[in-house]
Amino acid sequence: MGFVREVVSQEDFNKYKLGRYEERLPFSFIPNSTYWVIDRERDIYLTSYQSGGNDPEPDAIWKNKFIFYINGDMYKITMTLSVEKLGEQHWSYLWKYQSLAFIPYFSTGIKSKYKDEQFIPIFKETVTLYRHAGEDDPEVLDISFNF
Repeated sequence: MGFVREVVSQEDFNKYKLGRYEERLPFSFIPNSTYWVIDRERDIYLTSYQSGGNDPEPDAIWKNKFIFYINGDMYKITMTLSVEKLGEQHWSYLWKYQSLAFIPYFSTGIKSKYKDEQFIPIFKETVTLYRHAGEDDPEVLDISFNF
């Protein structure tokens, strides 16, 4: 099946116990309005929980914090987004890595089956599909990463 970008349904909200994040993170999933990217077969999902804010890099317009759940392990990944205009109506995104933190409180304690060399490509795949806010943006022609 692979990854799909969609709005979190009430059924998935309950199944994945997404309300529990409000206990420790300044963010909450709202069923039927929060976007995510999910691969149910591989037990992987990604969403962002905070964007905006200033960054010392002059070309970075957004600072995003992502929740990346992969096979029982949860990570918080912070990146900035730089945007470049391509022609009249199109844009290029450049995601720049800032930090990664393992979140043991929300992890199952099961060692992920994904090795380090697989982690980054899978993460990039989810962010590429997620785009910036989970919504489809046909004006974005290129998405790249500095890592």
